[in-house]
Amino acid sequence: MNIARHFATVSAISSKYPPRKQLIWSECQNYLKKPILLLIQHNNLDTPSKHAFKSKLGALGLSWKAPKPHILRKAVKLAGYTGLEGCIVGPTGVLLSSKKPHELQAGLQYLATQNRVFIVGGKIGDYTFSSEGIKDAIFNLAPIDALRQNLVGLLQSPSMAVTSTLSLAPLALAKTLDQHVAIQDQSTAQDTLVEVPNSQPILKDGYNGITTAPRRQL
Repeated sequence: MNIARHFATVSAISSKYPPRKQLIWSECQNYLKKPILLLIQHNNLDTPSKHAFKSKLGALGLSWKAPKPHILRKAVKLAGYTGLEGCIVGPTGVLLSSKKPHELQAGLQYLATQNRVFIVGGKIGDYTFSSEGIKDAIFNLAPIDALRQNLVGLLQSPSMAVTSTLSLAPLALAKTLDQHVAIQDQSTAQDTLVEVPNSQPILKDGYNGITTAPRRQL
C-alpha cells in the first residue's frame, strides 16, 4: 500500500469515529510506531489493581495503555501486522517501550508473577511474535554490544592462531627453513657436474682452460 492510499484509508476510517474515538484511533497508530509493543490480556483487574500494575511496569521501562480492543484491532490490521489481529480478543492492553529487548527482562519476570495478566503476542521492530516468541526474543537475544564482541573475537581468532603457532614453534620453523636451504645447496652442487659423451665428466665454466661441454639432459 503506497503512502497516499494508506493516508486515504486512515482518514476514511478515522472519519467514521466520533471525536473521542478518533483520538483513540490516532493513539493506536502511534502505539504501533514504538520499537516494542506487547499485547496483553487482563482479566478482572479492578481500578486499584490497574493503577498498581501500571506504576510497577512504568518503573520497569514499560508503558501500559488500554485502548478499545476493536479500534486497536483495526489499527493493527491497517499497519500490516496481520498476525496480531487474532491476539486482540476481549480486554487487551498494550505495553510499550523504547528500550532494547534484553533490557525488559525484569518487566517480563514481573508479568510472569501475575495470574490475571498474560502476554498474547507482540512486535519488536517490524517483526511479530507469539507469546513464546516474545519471551525467547527478550530473554535469549544477546545485547548488541555482546554480539559485536563475539564478531570481533571471530575475526581476530585466525590471526591469533597464526601468532600462537609462530611463538610456540620457532625452532621447528627454523629447522624447516634450514632443510629448504640444504636441499637448494645440494641441487646447486649437482648442477656443477655435466656429462660429456664418451668422456669423463668435466667441470663447468672453463675450469683449467677446459671449455664447457654442451649439457645433455639426463
